[in-house]
Amino acid sequence: MDDYFFDPYAKKRRLARQARQARLDKIVSSDLPVDGDAVETRRPTAAVGGLMDAVMESVARELYRDEARFFDRLREQWAELFPGCPARPGRWQDGKLVLYVATAGQSFALRPKLPAMKKRILALDGAPKGRLVLLVEIKGR
Repeated sequence: MDDYFFDPYAKKRRLARQARQARLDKIVSSDLPVDGDAVETRRPTAAVGGLMDAVMESVARELYRDEARFFDRLREQWAELFPGCPARPGRWQDGKLVLYVATAGQSFALRPKLPAMKKRILALDGAPKGRLVLLVEIKGR
C-alpha cells in the first residue's frame, strides 16, 4: 500500500528536519534525542512587534468604541426612526448592520425598504464613513 503513496511535502519535511537538527547541533552536542522546541532554542520576539501590537490594539479599540456608540444610539432611536418596522437592529460587525426579523415574510416585505433605511441610517450623527451593508437575518423574537 505504501508503494503507491506519494507525499508532495516529503522533501520540505526532510529539509526542515535537517535545518532543525543543524540548529540544535550548534546548541547541544549529544547523542541523546533532544526536544525540538526546547526553551533554549526559542528566540525572543522583537520589541518593535510588541509596540506595534499595542498601537494597533489601541487604534482598533477606539474605532470599535465609536462604532459601538453609534450602534447603541441607533438601537435606542430605532422605534422613532422606523415606526412600525418589523425589523430590529441585531448586531454591528465590520461595517455590516444585521437586522433581525421574526419571519421570512417580514424579511421579504422589508427588502424594498432597505435602500431608504440605509440612507436614513447614514444620515445620522456619528454614522460610520464609507460603506454600510444591511443584512437581514430571520431570528424569532
